[in-house]
Amino acid sequence: MNITITSASHEALNLQLKYPREFSGLKQLEERYSHSTATWGNLYINELWFDGACVFQSTIEANKPCRLSMQCDNSCWLMNFLLDGEVITSHGNKSNIMLKAGQYNSLYCSELNIEAGIKQTTRIFSVCLTRRFIKHLFWKSPVFNDGDLANESKTIFVTENQPITQQLKAIISEINKAAQPAYIRRIYLEGKILELLSLQLKNSLLEPVEQPRPATNNDLQKLQAVKQLLEQNIKTPHSLNELAKKSGLNDFKLKKGFKETYGHTVFGYLAELRMQKAQSLLQSGLTVSEVADTVGYKNAHHFTVAFKKRFNLRPSEVGNKN
Repeated sequence: MNITITSASHEALNLQLKYPREFSGLKQLEERYSHSTATWGNLYINELWFDGACVFQSTIEANKPCRLSMQCDNSCWLMNFLLDGEVITSHGNKSNIMLKAGQYNSLYCSELNIEAGIKQTTRIFSVCLTRRFIKHLFWKSPVFNDGDLANESKTIFVTENQPITQQLKAIISEINKAAQPAYIRRIYLEGKILELLSLQLKNSLLEPVEQPRPATNNDLQKLQAVKQLLEQNIKTPHSLNELAKKSGLNDFKLKKGFKETYGHTVFGYLAELRMQKAQSLLQSGLTVSEVADTVGYKNAHHFTVAFKKRFNLRPSEVGNKN
């Protein structure tokens, strides 16, 4: 794997960072420090890598505006956390993406080719993960096997610009300060990198969203029968097992299908039926105890608590308002 960083030809910077395949090495951890000078300033890079992953800490001391280009000749997942400064990047068909201090983004691509405009001193913390490393994590996931990452010709912004949270800052700090013996540090760093990855995936564009499947006509008829049973028996309702047997639905289809079709759980719908019936009976002049018994509450106090929670009004106040 090779990463090349260059600036415009007249600015005379050409830094080539060469790595073994998949960032593998003879040691448990490999470290390197690089420094390049150009007319616009200095570029400092501290690198730390092990099989499948590389951590970069880059400082660009720019005394005047400059443009840098970064290329990688292998598929990779790149996370960029901007600690100081401001960067305007272009990648593929995405241009003029501004990353400000305190923000991060990440992308997956088959061949990395980024152009970055920099106007001031900038500090970037980056993590590069190889395709094999990512595939190992997602090997049974539709995201990799038949999703966007399966298409190597695509460049995908996994996470658009997001704020670097305190939790992310803490992990970056822990990575920077890690000082255990190499065989322990290597395990520790991989764990921290996986933490960074999992936190950013919570809000990423790749996070699978399960789309509810509409009930079949046959199942819909059975769910309608369950709804009618609930409406006809609000005082002495059937149990879930009884509803499942009477409707011919299994427990999973009953609970999941009812929620998706009617917007309530089975017993959430029952509770709403009871409250609506109770409100109507109270307005007709029945006492609180009579209403509680009619809608299936053995204890009037429990009924009062449930009614007040639903309507923000005690049952005894309903008649007073009318």
